[in-house]
Amino acid sequence: MRRVLVTSNPAAAHIAVASLENADIEAVVQGEHMAGLPAGPNALPSVWVRDEDFEQAIAILGVSTPDSPASVAPKRPSSPLKILAVILLAVATVICFQLL
Repeated sequence: MRRVLVTSNPAAAHIAVASLENADIEAVVQGEHMAGLPAGPNALPSVWVRDEDFEQAIAILGVSTPDSPASVAPKRPSSPLKILAVILLAVATVICFQLL
C-alpha cells in the first residue's frame, strides 16, 4: 500500500476515497482518529491505495506527491462566492427533502 494523500480534514480524505472508488480503485483512510498526537504527516488523515494503483490515484486526485504541501492543503483558498454557493446548495437540498 502507498499513501497518495495527506490532509488535515477527515471529510476531504473520505471524499478522495469516494472519488478513487468511483474509478474502481480500492482506497482506505488511515489516521483520522489520531488528532491527539503531535502534528505531522503521520498524525493526519491519509488516503492509501494499492501499489499498482498509485500513479492513477495521483492523477485522479490531482496531487503531485503524497507528502507535498499541495496534498496537505488546498491548492488555493476557496473564494467567498464558492463557499456561499455550497451553503445555498446545501440549504436548497435540505428544503427539497423536507418537501418530499
